[in-house]
Amino acid sequence: MKTFIGAVLLLSTSVFAQTVFFSDDFESGSLSNWGTQKNDPGQSYTIVDDGSGNNVAQMVHTKGQGRALLGNSLYSGFSELQCVVTFDVSLADNTIGAAEADFIIATDNFSAGPKQIAKVELDKIIPSADTMYGIRVVLNNDSSSLTYDGSETVAPNTLDIWRDGVLVVNDQAISIAGNAGVDAQSFGFVINKNENNNTVILDNFEITGFASGPAQLNVSATSLDFDLLHPEQATNASFNVSYIAGGSGNGINIENIIVNNSSHPSAFSLQSITYPLAIASFPSTTAIEVTYDAAAAGITNGVSTNALGSLDIVWSEIGSGISQTNVVNLDGRYRNPAVNLTLTPGYINDALEASATTYTKTLQLAYTEGPAHTNVVISSIALTDQTEEGFAVNTAWTVPYTMLDQSPSNITYDITYDNTVGGLTDGQSATGALEIVWYEIGGLNQTSSVPFTIGYINPPAGPFQENFNNDIIVNGNVLSSGTPNGDFSLQILNDYANLTNGWRTSSGLNLNENGYVQQNSSAANSRAAFKLIKYGTVGEDNIGDLNTTALVSGQYAIQLDYAVNNAVNAQSGWHLSAYALRNQQDYDADANNDYISYDHGEGSAIALNPSANGAAEVIFDQSSGRISGNTDVDRTTGTLTINIDEGDDLLFAVNGYGEADVRLHSVFIYRVGDYQAPVSPTNAVVDATFGVSSTNNAFYRSFTYDLNGVADTNGVVTTLPLTNRWVHSQGPSGAEAGVWNNNALANMSGWVNSRSTTLHVRHGVSGYDDVGDLDTIALSSGYHDLFMNIEFDATVSNGYGRISVYGVSGMDGSGNLNVNDVRLSLGNSTNDIGNTMSHEEFTDAALPKVRGAVSTNLLANVDYSSDFTGQLLFEGLSVEANEDLLIVINSHLGADFKVIDNVQLLRTGDLPLTGYELWASTNSITGTPSEDDDGDGLSNLAEFVMGRNPNSDADSRKLMMHQVGGNMSLVVPVRKSLPADVSYRFQTNSDLVFGEWQDVQYTNMGTNSTDVVIHTITNQVPTDETKQFIRMLIDKN
Repeated sequence: MKTFIGAVLLLSTSVFAQTVFFSDDFESGSLSNWGTQKNDPGQSYTIVDDGSGNNVAQMVHTKGQGRALLGNSLYSGFSELQCVVTFDVSLADNTIGAAEADFIIATDNFSAGPKQIAKVELDKIIPSADTMYGIRVVLNNDSSSLTYDGSETVAPNTLDIWRDGVLVVNDQAISIAGNAGVDAQSFGFVINKNENNNTVILDNFEITGFASGPAQLNVSATSLDFDLLHPEQATNASFNVSYIAGGSGNGINIENIIVNNSSHPSAFSLQSITYPLAIASFPSTTAIEVTYDAAAAGITNGVSTNALGSLDIVWSEIGSGISQTNVVNLDGRYRNPAVNLTLTPGYINDALEASATTYTKTLQLAYTEGPAHTNVVISSIALTDQTEEGFAVNTAWTVPYTMLDQSPSNITYDITYDNTVGGLTDGQSATGALEIVWYEIGGLNQTSSVPFTIGYINPPAGPFQENFNNDIIVNGNVLSSGTPNGDFSLQILNDYANLTNGWRTSSGLNLNENGYVQQNSSAANSRAAFKLIKYGTVGEDNIGDLNTTALVSGQYAIQLDYAVNNAVNAQSGWHLSAYALRNQQDYDADANNDYISYDHGEGSAIALNPSANGAAEVIFDQSSGRISGNTDVDRTTGTLTINIDEGDDLLFAVNGYGEADVRLHSVFIYRVGDYQAPVSPTNAVVDATFGVSSTNNAFYRSFTYDLNGVADTNGVVTTLPLTNRWVHSQGPSGAEAGVWNNNALANMSGWVNSRSTTLHVRHGVSGYDDVGDLDTIALSSGYHDLFMNIEFDATVSNGYGRISVYGVSGMDGSGNLNVNDVRLSLGNSTNDIGNTMSHEEFTDAALPKVRGAVSTNLLANVDYSSDFTGQLLFEGLSVEANEDLLIVINSHLGADFKVIDNVQLLRTGDLPLTGYELWASTNSITGTPSEDDDGDGLSNLAEFVMGRNPNSDADSRKLMMHQVGGNMSLVVPVRKSLPADVSYRFQTNSDLVFGEWQDVQYTNMGTNSTDVVIHTITNQVPTDETKQFIRMLIDKN
């Protein structure tokens, strides 16, 4: 068996010819032919022996830790409406609906739902676990039926699925109706994150395509570029040709290849070819080799130049009698560059340690000859631009000096600095440059220079002191320069015996001779290096005298000298972070439950952070414990601050991803004060940093969340009211990995669903607080500002996000569901990949639903439809008396709030006084509304309603009463504009001793305006009693 075998088969029972596009029996021992392998935690892809000496592919999926993907997106040469896929497969778990493993055929990306053409749910067609079955999928995405195997047919835009030679699914509709008539260009196996643990075994995978029409010639390149560097004179390059058979099944012959030398005769030629040339069928290829000879073209004696040409490839399908031509352009470059003097190193940026007084750096000179091909002469050397005295240059090579040999050369100069002359102190530096004047014999003078900076380092004593002019320890070994061996294993951070000895890195760390260490990354990965210090111990000290001190309880500064390079694309990012690791048990290989782990190397461009397990906790302050960004940073300094409580370990990490490279020149860790327990701002109602990785009592899960409910959908009973709990719809209750990630919240959606996370803050109750002690204040009426840091990823599926804040009033606090409450739908889904809900439908579904006598008031909201990273600020949120606050974070159609962090709700001031409160303040009333400040027998509230002077008992505005027939009329002075929270009513009583006061209906008979504030109202009260008492009551909510 061979990988990628191409063949042309003429089917005796079909009008179509088949071409093998992809084939893998895994006997090569490699999965390199499978370009997409998603390396999430808990997912693995390997070649294993099935026990009989036969190699098979093994894909392992761990539930809840990531998504397993194995396949090829936009596979070269595969673009078909009709194809046949065959493979052998077994599943360790075939539980339908809970262990779904899918085979996907798609347009250009098999892992994206909207791109799907065919979806084969393996759990539904495989009857027994751990049993190998032969699967055949016949896809027809054309508008007409396909006949195969003589009599079998596949309807338009459907697929047939066979198992062990038996048709088990006939004419299954394609997954996405909108992809009808679109070529399949990708294929692969998918297990989504929350499916059961599973192991998929694969063997003998092959894709063949049905072809019709004429044969096609494939040429691997439309142009060839040749590069020659003097004194080279000739070089070769090749390209590959192959064909895809047409309806006839015939191959292709190349009749002739014509060489066109358009700029320089004889520049390009072909090796001997006998025509007609029969070529191989795809994916096998036939190589065509081209020679570029600069000497034959006559261009090797001058300066750099190019020769241009082309190839005309004349070919025909066998038996067609029709010739066609493909063109390959040729570009031959001959480079004879100017003379160049190389100075190594090209710059010096180094440090003088506290115990030393002198510094020396050796500079090596070399040259590459130019078109004249003569020697280089050094005519002068000098020190320039010195900011401090103490620099000197020493060499055994006096000037002028003729360099006889090109690189490598033994010509060196020593640059020295004497601090007994310069007098630098800690943190100071001296700069200058070495200037060298030189020329090529027969040429003009040129100047080269090497800038230098020498700093003086004498850091405070602390648990860790390191610069990178000296050796360091990486992955357990001493590193003097270059790159250490990699280690991608999951790091268990209570394994102190192995991890507290120096730095640990996954890969990409490089110690440079110019005094820095650099953690590199590439476009599609993330790499981190870290330093772990156990409580009560010391780290390394490679600066001056050994004066490290043990890590004890206190506040620590981490002083950094750093730079960031190569953050060049949208995925680039980096951070320098400090963490306190709490409650780690002593390492026990047999029962290690309470520990922190760190996955410090990932196959995707994401930020890497430690994760807590068991009772262990990661303490992290986003504002003072991290420096981060997504762009380059010139060399600078910065300081992190970390609080270490008794027993805490300290972790410092440097992480770059998406090609960002983080460079460290020095790291100093030292104690600056006593341990400072975190404290919330005095005006904070909510203070959430998510710095403690424990999720105890922090989350509540429900797809439908009633703000006055008492239990979630999983039956977990909670206390009433459900305030100060972040409510979400992701993952099983108690397993909040989907929403609490990297010391921040996340709200993730799929392209067919909507997901929300919410926080309900009840009036009169202090809000959510995970910062130190519970010291937030109760929610009360007033102005409030809401802050949060967010990272929103809209995704390519045009997802949306919304963050909204509502005021909620009138809710029943009894806990009775469906009565005077607000319901939120935190998760909506079509569960139908062919019928996606619209943005508007998802938005409406996520709105609060009012039931009973409740009102909601939208205080603020913001929509996101494109990527955003930054701070959200809602200012001046007006919270009324007895009003709750509801924060809702929603994303849908594949969009994700990947980071929700540093959420603070701060009370910033009182609401403006209105109504009675404004009147009482204006008139200097000190008593309550029911009290009588001026002692005239009327309450302060009554004086307000009737427009009386609350500071005088001689006011003339009084009630008048007269009887007309069976009705009693009361003439009352009343303020023209009464606030909504003030009302009046009348009560009657026939016996003041034994009777009861009863509310009575009354009729407003008319008004009489007497001034701009007060009018008199005649209120008619019916009475049929011979004796009756009437009173007016004034109420304020």
